[in-house]
Amino acid sequence: MIDKKQIYLILTAISIIIFISGCGQPPKRPPEGSDTEVFGIYSANLDGTDFNVVLTNSYQEMTHVRVSPNGQWITFSRYNKIVKDDCAEMHTGSGLNYEDTEILIMKADGSNVKTLIPSEKGKINVNSDWVNDKELLYLYGDDDGTEIRRIILDDNMDVEKVKKVKILDTLMPLDPHQVDNKIVFPAVDILKATQGIWMIDDGELKQLTFPKNASGTYVTRDGAYDNDVKISPDGSKIAFMRFNAERGTWHLYVMDISTGIEQDLSLDHIPYESFALDGLPHWSPDGSKIIFRHSDYDVLTNSEIYTVNPDGSEREIVDVPSIADGYYQLGVSFYSNDRILYHAKIINVKCEK
Repeated sequence: MIDKKQIYLILTAISIIIFISGCGQPPKRPPEGSDTEVFGIYSANLDGTDFNVVLTNSYQEMTHVRVSPNGQWITFSRYNKIVKDDCAEMHTGSGLNYEDTEILIMKADGSNVKTLIPSEKGKINVNSDWVNDKELLYLYGDDDGTEIRRIILDDNMDVEKVKKVKILDTLMPLDPHQVDNKIVFPAVDILKATQGIWMIDDGELKQLTFPKNASGTYVTRDGAYDNDVKISPDGSKIAFMRFNAERGTWHLYVMDISTGIEQDLSLDHIPYESFALDGLPHWSPDGSKIIFRHSDYDVLTNSEIYTVNPDGSEREIVDVPSIADGYYQLGVSFYSNDRILYHAKIINVKCEK
């Protein structure tokens, strides 16, 4: 029998592979305010113009930044456990930390920051995403495993109710995403010791992807597994990232839900022998573009934010402050069809509580 806690820790460890480097130069375009601000949430147009600082923090990492459908509110996760160098962040130096996280929202201009789900010692509350203007899904975790939870807000944008989303008891889910009546999420099936992406469609649960050789024993690094899934605005496709141990890379995939046909959008862009990542995808509101993060762990300065069409064409860099400018980009989403949100850590600036 597979230990649930072990599976959970392993699966969360692969949910985002980000290497925080001490290299690079101080920021050319520092955020407003004190130069001790280390973590930030930023917005910009797709062409890189109108770069704005939304929110900064001198020691707490802020991740999973998403705007509400009406464009008025932003949700994000914040880290509270100090793990290294006085920083409360995901990366400990020897692994990943998700404990003591909390779910927040703020106005789109960075004002009126409020906690929806407070931090609990040893518990995980992370990766919130909007269902509509008054509902969000997020991932909860403790020593017994993980579960998907739904937040329902009142007219004042305060929490009215929190409830668990029912799935199979044998599934250990990760970050959920919902469009209309479809909920998608990656999960390990503890009973079968397999991994893939699952979907709840009008209450019916089914597995969508079956990554080759996924066995549940990820420490062996053999096989493949899928993660960070997002469903298209029209509900017809999913975008996700897939790890292939034979290549040592994460590739960006799009799959047609009705046919099950998958397309590897990274195949012509990440060499076989490289250690790189195309992942953390997010759809534009009109479904015409996917934005994602590319990380080259062999040459970190090649790490950038990109957009691509769902058919793999028109892969283009989004010209916003990146690692060459002192900003290590950690994740990205669309604010609108022509504007983005992203969060980053500023290189060579010490945390200060």
